[in-house]
Amino acid sequence: MLNAYEKRYAEDTDIYENYLNAARAAFSYFSDNSEYLLKLAELYLVRQEYESAYKALNDALEQGMDNERVSELLEKVRYSYDTGWKSFTEVRTCVNGFYAVSESGVWTYIEEDGTNTDFTKLQMAGPVGESGIRVIRDEDRGQLINTEQVVQGILSFDPIDAGIFSEGLVAIADDTGYAYYDSFGDKQFGNYTMAGTFTDGQAAVQQEDTWSIVDKEGDRISEETYEDIILHADGSHIKDGVMIAKKDGMYRLYKDGKATGEYCDADIITEDNMIAVCIEDKWGYVDTEGNELIPPTYAEAKSFSNGLAAVSDGERWGFIDASGKLVIDYTFFGADYFNSMKSCMVVAEPDGAWQLISLNITE
Repeated sequence: MLNAYEKRYAEDTDIYENYLNAARAAFSYFSDNSEYLLKLAELYLVRQEYESAYKALNDALEQGMDNERVSELLEKVRYSYDTGWKSFTEVRTCVNGFYAVSESGVWTYIEEDGTNTDFTKLQMAGPVGESGIRVIRDEDRGQLINTEQVVQGILSFDPIDAGIFSEGLVAIADDTGYAYYDSFGDKQFGNYTMAGTFTDGQAAVQQEDTWSIVDKEGDRISEETYEDIILHADGSHIKDGVMIAKKDGMYRLYKDGKATGEYCDADIITEDNMIAVCIEDKWGYVDTEGNELIPPTYAEAKSFSNGLAAVSDGERWGFIDASGKLVIDYTFFGADYFNSMKSCMVVAEPDGAWQLISLNITE
């Protein structure tokens, strides 16, 4: 019966519902037949019913049907995605559950799954820090507010950029550079070219061409200085005791006073601890000890985040899994990092506009 429906469906797709119902009925009579489960999964995919297809394929696996076709369909379903209908001219990497996004110079916030917030339109929107506190600029003034849009502090100037509020301090930039301010908007110290987020009482700062580590009084506490220090998505300079910094023209991993590896360039550290590094103009991946995980074969790459990493073939960007397998094809013109909701900002068109893609299967 199903073979007959398959042949008929090839001639007339209008019989889809009848075909699907027949496959469901066949499985209800013979629930131990994994071939029927596979057929159901293929039919669900026709209508992009990814969750139903995913369940059918997993049930087929549990019944012992572990073949190339099942694996192929599982991968197709697991890494299928929807693209949000809105586009943005600028985005900040998701921090603490929120993206700051701009549409032609007007900023606001969206949640990591793409849900709109009730924030009014802003002239500047800094990343979200502890207790939801962030630096914004509206038509009237610069200020620090929390998630409920309650004002915490007022700035006496118009901020042009801001870091992440942490441990009572946030780096805010005016047209002369960065300084650290408290939650009331009062300046504490600093005049830096760039400034990071405080973690365990320390932050990385840049003065002209030199980077160093300072404490919460602004005093330098590192004997060494560096040509660059990588600031991670949350603005911190250290993760699990590891810092990535450039000295004598090369990036290295620094831990417990010891330097590991030599790289032309390096990306951030995330909770995945699979770091993108550049060796002789090709990008690959190492762990926080400097051990090679994926050989350097990519034109560009970003570190792994929530199980996936953006890589480029030199023209477009796609995504690989932890084994190095390309699971989302080279489709995009730019890419960010997957967040905990399995969503990611990408540039889907040559015009450079950013859109949010979300995986259909988030297990």
